Amino acid sequence: MNWRIDLSYEDAVYLANKNQIKELLQQDQLLKRRQENQLTRRFEEGVIKFKPTFKYNEDSDVYDTSKKMRVPSWTDRILFKPDNCKILYYNRRESRFSDHRPVLGIFECKVKKVNKQLKD
Repeated sequence: MNWRIDLSYEDAVYLANKNQIKELLQQDQLLKRRQENQLTRRFEEGVIKFKPTFKYNEDSDVYDTSKKMRVPSWTDRILFKPDNCKILYYNRRESRFSDHRPVLGIFECKVKKVNKQLKD
């Protein structure tokens, strides 16, 4: 899945550069369509408090200025089943190795311990 933001390039860049995350999230395709989709509604995501992670100029903090002028979006996301996990941290990392910024999630999860003797 490759979810985008339903805004023009100019509007999305302006809002991202002004750190207007709430306004950008109102146009986020995943959040808007999550309840309609059987697969995505079973999962949760941490609260997004960071700028869109896609698409940057190479080795830069400037959103895409190529001919394609791709709309900044949160295409890198961590969705999880909340049954046994709780998210402790959810944020982007500031690496310039790609045109995306990686996203990091730290979770606390309950796991079942298998009694090997009983299992055998």
